[in-house]
Amino acid sequence: MFLKAKIEDLAGKRLDMSGAVLDLCDTAYADYLTTTFNTVKGLSHGGKLCTSVTLSLGFSPSIRKRIGDAYVKNDEAFAIRLGSKTTLYAVKPQGFIYAMATLLTLAEEGRLCEGFLYDRPVDDVRGYRGFLPPRDKMDHFKRVIDLLARYRYNRIILEVGGAMEYKRHPEINAKWREICQDVSAYSGRGNELQNSLGWHKNCFHCDNGGGDYLTQDEVRSLVAYCRSRGLEVIPECPTFSHCDYLVASHPEIAERNVELFPDPYPDTYCPHHPDTYRLVFDVLEEVIEVFEPQAIHIGHDEAYSVSICPQCRKTPAPRVYADDVWKIRDFLKERNLQVYMWGEKLLRAYINGWPIGGTGRKGHIPRLYPCRDMLPTDITYLHWYFEFGEDHDLVYHDRGMDVVYGNMNLLKIDHFVMRRQRGIHGGFVSNWGSYEEEYMQRNCQYFYLVSAAYAFWSENPDAMDRASLVDRVCRELYRLKHLVIRHPIKVIHTTTYTMPYKCFYDGVFVADEAYLMGHYELTYADGTTALLPVKYGTNIASDSLVGQPLSPERREVTYSTMAVKCRDRLAYQCEYENPYPDKTVLSIAYRPCDHFKEVPVALLSIDVGGPYIADSHTAVSADAGTAVVLYE
Repeated sequence: MFLKAKIEDLAGKRLDMSGAVLDLCDTAYADYLTTTFNTVKGLSHGGKLCTSVTLSLGFSPSIRKRIGDAYVKNDEAFAIRLGSKTTLYAVKPQGFIYAMATLLTLAEEGRLCEGFLYDRPVDDVRGYRGFLPPRDKMDHFKRVIDLLARYRYNRIILEVGGAMEYKRHPEINAKWREICQDVSAYSGRGNELQNSLGWHKNCFHCDNGGGDYLTQDEVRSLVAYCRSRGLEVIPECPTFSHCDYLVASHPEIAERNVELFPDPYPDTYCPHHPDTYRLVFDVLEEVIEVFEPQAIHIGHDEAYSVSICPQCRKTPAPRVYADDVWKIRDFLKERNLQVYMWGEKLLRAYINGWPIGGTGRKGHIPRLYPCRDMLPTDITYLHWYFEFGEDHDLVYHDRGMDVVYGNMNLLKIDHFVMRRQRGIHGGFVSNWGSYEEEYMQRNCQYFYLVSAAYAFWSENPDAMDRASLVDRVCRELYRLKHLVIRHPIKVIHTTTYTMPYKCFYDGVFVADEAYLMGHYELTYADGTTALLPVKYGTNIASDSLVGQPLSPERREVTYSTMAVKCRDRLAYQCEYENPYPDKTVLSIAYRPCDHFKEVPVALLSIDVGGPYIADSHTAVSADAGTAVVLYE
């Protein structure tokens, strides 16, 4: 298993759960547990029958003695006794999700055997951060939520912004739709808009709601789905900064006056305008009514336009920033809600001498880091400047602030255990793009999610060197991707072509004209043909990435492919679903797209997994002008 139990004692007697009955206790997670159990039954095979799987809330004295106090006292610990009558034990019902997910992995690996295993998370905050999904892509969103359950996450932050219906302020939704239509007009339009001004901004989250908005009932439904998978749902309502959804529909509250600063979509409000908090609190009230949350995330990241207007510039920028946080914090605390916010503006940080975070840049971005001595200590701060020095952690610790990681990338965090011991107790992987599979992969979301899960459930994630961690994550993701492929066509291929890595969000799209290199055309004996796409960054990448396991270019193709070394170059194994598995393959030809005609593709091997008339070396051909290289 990727998430290995702390102690695993599985005997050689394989269990057959195909006839088992699930004995559910009263739990809010019945849908997930039943669905996953049925999948386990479908995968189960072996000799010794398991007649029942029972959920038992709490640990019996014998179990408590066996696993020890550290596990007994952990609210999310679980244990599994596998045998003729299998029992899942959990301190709280959420632990049953983790236990059932463990059974699922064992079943997928053919390792359902008699024995005993147990586990507990080391970090109590194990979260994911993303947008509200578009209504026509809800299935993609739910698959991601199921993935979080599989890897035992317990929180999700969902940015609301303009992507939820506001019955008190429908003008917000109308303007939000207008903004997103403009930003999404073509790939890169968002960057043009935000870089065409004379000041710094970064605000276009057009993937939120797919550029549209969900009804309140649709939001309630997806929140319920998340909770059924054991996730606490934390709505993120960007306030102060990243407020284009509020300010563009109410330009009178913009910090940069629209007459003096011709920005069609201003993103920061003026906290001194008399109408600002009436609007902000109206929006927060509606979000609270729909989500019924325990906590709310108030944003406050990437604040660049501070103390600009005549009312605000009388007050130092750090005080303006802190006063806004206090005002919103007090409003939410009166409603017994925990407050989360981004924490980078508390930091005086640099990249190669270049000021970032709250450092400020004279004449461009105000210095905000002194706000750290003015802010509440009962907020949970998301720290996403962890890679710029461990001393930044102390900014929060020395002030008694609660802090977890945000934008979490395990590969960038040195000395994870030591930093955990100093007080950071978990984190959130962040998704700033789409939930569609290709975007999740190419934005490295699958990689970040699985690697972070490893850290959250490991006593010592530092014990594994990063190259070994990357290899382990890559193998797990490849296994996960290909669980659903029933009739695989296995290909190993590569190219000398190289494209730089980029992130696909804020109006940047995975365009076929930029990445689709061509297709493998399969011809079957009866004349039927099928096309298998060869797409750079999705299922093929450069052969020059050998020796670069930590590069984003390598991570980009992780999930769809498994990197394999061929001589001194790198190749990529991937699998396609054979659309006609019962037909005999006659030949395979590579057909390049017009704009990739001169780009060589090296096909090292192909296995169609079924009837095949010719061998691969004589059956593979290429259009004239395109090199398809076959290796002996």
